[in-house]
Amino acid sequence: MGEDMMRGKAKEMMKEGKDLREKGGMMGMGFMHREGKSFGNYVTFSVDNSNGAVLNYGISGFTVFDSINVSGFIFKDSATMGAQTRITNKDRSVVIQLHDNPAAVINIKTNATTTLIFTLASGVTATKEDNIVNISADNITAYILASNATSINVAGREIKIESMKGNIIFRAAPVNMPVMNRKFMGEMMKNRAGAEISVGMQDKSSIVNYSDDMNVMIRSMEKTG
Repeated sequence: MGEDMMRGKAKEMMKEGKDLREKGGMMGMGFMHREGKSFGNYVTFSVDNSNGAVLNYGISGFTVFDSINVSGFIFKDSATMGAQTRITNKDRSVVIQLHDNPAAVINIKTNATTTLIFTLASGVTATKEDNIVNISADNITAYILASNATSINVAGREIKIESMKGNIIFRAAPVNMPVMNRKFMGEMMKNRAGAEISVGMQDKSSIVNYSDDMNVMIRSMEKTG
């Protein structure tokens, strides 16, 4: 995304992250951290360690959410492994997984009745269509899907989702798959999309498991001589 298309806090974080990643020799998918901020190749955000809120969530330098909050979330820890950051509450009833991949996937797994509030950044709009929330801005198209949601409400800049045990998934439309995204989200609703794999520079990879019944892993081998 060109600098003229970037916006908000994410623009500053993308620039800061680019410098940090270059100095650290990091290329491709994966997060680096500094002063509570997470810098990926595609995604940037920060985490409030008092309540587990995700702040200033951006994709390619464009701020999509000012915040993502889980009601009553008692923060336990935040850990990063490669292209995934995982935020967990104390009783492990909620796990927030943020992925640095072209679709900028956020997968929130809940084992109890949960209320989530996504607060949209300036210039971002949301509309509800059946059980899918469509999110759009000048240069962003994305969707939120909630399995086992008891209610989904869009009012002003807030998306409020009340859900029982299940997954709440945010997924942006990557440029390499522009026409399949709405259909792909529909397959998730039918529990027919088990996982998604992205492979990029330097064999960096991102794996998103959408089903509790599936666990995909990647192993690679080089042959020399």
